[in-house]
Order: sequence, then structure tokens, then C-alpha cells
Amino acid sequence: MFQPLFIPGTNEMIWTYEQYLESRHWQCVRWQFEQLFPKVCLLCGCIYNLNIHHLTYERIGRELPSDLVYLCATCHKSWHAYLNYNRAIEKSLYKQQRYFMRF
Repeated sequence: MFQPLFIPGTNEMIWTYEQYLESRHWQCVRWQFEQLFPKVCLLCGCIYNLNIHHLTYERIGRELPSDLVYLCATCHKSWHAYLNYNRAIEKSLYKQQRYFMRF
């Protein structure tokens, strides 16, 4: 869940992740990332349809270069599906553990 964020450098108040991706701050972070790293998908090596993916959202608004990677659109979609699947499995296991701990 996205927490409201104030970015002092650009005096922007950000309320949603989508709004963050449109912010002047993100445009600057993105430009800097593009200057530092080769434009190639980390997973498949594709050089087309690239997205910059956040590996962590802990430092949103003050990202480190190591928080970001290039993923092509296909791998980006697959990566999020994989993460969502793992979250669902973890949630299910947690519920099962709580159920059996009652006995």
C-alpha cells in the first residue's frame, strides 16, 4: 500500500504510486538510472519494451540505483504474477498454520 509522500527537492505531494511515476522526481531518478545502466532486461536480455522495475518500495522517493532494474514488458508482467502467486501461497499457509494452532 502506498503511503502519501512529500518530496522536498521538487515540493511535490504524492498520493498514489501512479502519481509518483508521473512526478518530476521520478522523471529525474529514471533519467539518472538510464544514464548509468545498459538498457537490457535483467531476466531475458531483451532490449525492447523496457520498464524500470522497483525491487523494493522501502525507499520510494529516495531510491538507490540498486533498488531498480530493467525488465521487458513480458518479464515485468511475469515477475509481478510470480510475486502475487507467492503472496497468495504465503497467505494460505499462514491461514492453515493459524487454523491448526487452535487444536
